[in-house]
Amino acid sequence: MIGWLSRSLITLTLFISLCPLSVNAQVAEDRIAFIIGNGNYPKTLALKNPLNDASAIEKQLSDLGFETRSYKDLKVAEVTGLRQQMESRLKRNSVLFFYYAGHGVQMDGRNYLLPIDANLSDGDQAPQESLYLGDVLHVIEKMRPKIAVVILDACRDNPFKTNPKASAGIKQGLARVDPPTSTVVFYATRPGGTAQDGDQDNGVFTKALLQEMVKPAQPLEVVFRRVSTSVFNSTKSEQEPWIEGVIREEFVMNHGNFSKTASAESIAEGARPAASTPLLADQKAAPPSVNPTALDAQPELSAHVSLDEAILQIRSIKDKTNSESEPTHFACNGVVCERYRSWVQKFNADTSQEIIKKVNAKFLNASFMKACEYDLEKKSCKGNDVRFPFYGTNLILTNTLFLEGAGIDNAQVNKAGGVSFSTKWKAGSVWYFGNKFSVSCGQADGKISYARDRLDFEIARSVCVALTVSTVKSKINVLLFDYLNNEYIAEIDAAMIGIGVAGGGKKIVKFYF
Repeated sequence: MIGWLSRSLITLTLFISLCPLSVNAQVAEDRIAFIIGNGNYPKTLALKNPLNDASAIEKQLSDLGFETRSYKDLKVAEVTGLRQQMESRLKRNSVLFFYYAGHGVQMDGRNYLLPIDANLSDGDQAPQESLYLGDVLHVIEKMRPKIAVVILDACRDNPFKTNPKASAGIKQGLARVDPPTSTVVFYATRPGGTAQDGDQDNGVFTKALLQEMVKPAQPLEVVFRRVSTSVFNSTKSEQEPWIEGVIREEFVMNHGNFSKTASAESIAEGARPAASTPLLADQKAAPPSVNPTALDAQPELSAHVSLDEAILQIRSIKDKTNSESEPTHFACNGVVCERYRSWVQKFNADTSQEIIKKVNAKFLNASFMKACEYDLEKKSCKGNDVRFPFYGTNLILTNTLFLEGAGIDNAQVNKAGGVSFSTKWKAGSVWYFGNKFSVSCGQADGKISYARDRLDFEIARSVCVALTVSTVKSKINVLLFDYLNNEYIAEIDAAMIGIGVAGGGKKIVKFYF
């Protein structure tokens, strides 16, 4: 069963820090936005929406109390001046919002934002003629603003793809980065992915961002979650926004005190500003720090963190609690993780079940699922099996039981939308009085179910035979579910009881195909 740790709130809370809590707070925080929209690239590389996106973001941030500096169709000659203006403008109490819409590429693991007159026929020249994202992050690290949020709607496509020679070393989409302290980078799509330009006046990602960040009293983590969910659903899972970095302060974009603020709809229609709306139940501002053991009492807190950070958070929870029935902490796409409860609700509320179908398909086509003892600190397997102490009748000699995984047979989708299957533990061997004996286990029923607060992973008790007949009973508590790679990090509580023998214990394991 899966325990979902969601301290990712920290990551989202950082995004919240972007907006003032009140007019006075806004002034004290020195809010500043640098906004770039590049659309008029040569010929077929031109983009329809970035200029519209940048204009809409500029207006909305201005209405929310930000000083805005806008660069439309940034040219190569203006790049150095932009970096210098950022460095001279940022202060220790600044809240920075850096927004870019246009072409962006990664070359040798580095991200470059392309001016409209950059030489797109020579990939080797791109680094010299582009705005290097690393330089933007370096300025932030040097000036140390209070909060920095970098928004990149920049993965439309590889503009060098039609020139094989020019595209050498250039990969699709943007690469992951390591942001400075109190900085988050919010990508329109996951690293290496492509963002859609959109068929309307704004790109898919920026349209969702405009709609969410204007809503009163909405914490940044809620803004991020809703933008991510909206984009993921509207693109039928083809585009999934992604975030890197951590901000450890609470932030609300619009606290409802800005008389100029308009709703996204009224901005689009040129109508009068909308009145402040009541605070919704799931729009409560999250506290700046969260007790991990109390997270399950706050189901509205969604989390988006890296896979490594999710594992570290699980380790922290396991160090501090002996809970026997934690709900599943995280669901992950191989790189980014979110709170399981928010992940499963997204599919329960949506007619699209594509991801769950792919997960189920793995069981339907698999014949064996491997298991290994997992080290949360090193984030890797300790070996190729899971080992438990095993005792004979004299209770003096301690021997070892090896579980190497479980066979999968007769898998089928059940009425609950999960998978039911027959399974058989594969026990590598048992050492008993210095001798090695094979262990043969019988068939048992197994199932995977996607419950509201946990991923239920059950394998019924089965009978195993070595020197004697014994019953193996296991309780599996899934902590992290990587649905892209079909991996389950779980705590297994196994017990083996037979005539004159007993063994078992608790282990952190990884099940994988």
